[in-house]
Amino acid sequence: MDLTASAIKTYRYLRIAMILVVVALAVAVAIERRDAHRLIGRSCFQSSISAYYYTPVQAIFVAGMIVIGMCLVAIKGHNRLEDVALNLAGMLAPVVALVPTSDRGACASVPFVERDVAPNIHNNFIALVVTGVVAVIVAAVIAAVVSGQRGGVGNVWPKFETPDYIGLFIAMALVLGGAAWYAGWLPNRLPSFKTHAHSYSAIAMFFFLGVAAAANVWTGESAAPAKHYRAIYLAVVVGMSVSAVVVVVAAHTSDWKHAVFALEASEIVLFVTFWLAQTAELWQQGLRREA
Repeated sequence: MDLTASAIKTYRYLRIAMILVVVALAVAVAIERRDAHRLIGRSCFQSSISAYYYTPVQAIFVAGMIVIGMCLVAIKGHNRLEDVALNLAGMLAPVVALVPTSDRGACASVPFVERDVAPNIHNNFIALVVTGVVAVIVAAVIAAVVSGQRGGVGNVWPKFETPDYIGLFIAMALVLGGAAWYAGWLPNRLPSFKTHAHSYSAIAMFFFLGVAAAANVWTGESAAPAKHYRAIYLAVVVGMSVSAVVVVVAAHTSDWKHAVFALEASEIVLFVTFWLAQTAELWQQGLRREA
């Protein structure tokens, strides 16, 4: 068995799985839009994609965000910046899924049943924090063992090289910071976790996805993509930045009720464009060869 070929094939399936999850979410939203139209007699969307948590799309939305998060963490970036950005975006995706938006929207195919989501958040977020701490510790141990092995057979002590651990330090800080915010250990002037954790996590997640795309444009000393792929990545980075600015300005200068939906949809479409292009570029090799 060719282990390299098998590893690359696994890598391909992991990348394709993310695209299929986005497709499933889009189909679920389309079905819900159709069913809502039949119920209320007019075509409408929720005020945001996140607001579909309160509709029959909920299971697809929550499961999809968790799967995407796991894929982002599992996939290795071609350089340290992309790898760290993908990991942080992947860590935030489950928070977006498990801590619902406070805006329930006003377009659903079934009547909304008022219920307190606090018990769900309490159970799910604590489980997420514990898992996050364990994951970072396991990753640090693995990195230490691999680092020690690089030093030769006789070297039994791992080499804790600072650059290799920057991402782990940031990841642990993110987990512990989220736990401290949830537990109320941070200053009281901070907004409440239940109200703002979803929106802050979503904003940060899209920011890190943009950073991951940008790491393929400004590659530093690492291997650079071919010119036509680099042009696509640059267009995606510019598009994500411009769409964010345009939508935010429009939202603050008008009563556009679907600004968040438009922003989320545009950012998702642009990142999927980047992901498809990168998947095509790396189809045969998995990762770029070193410069």
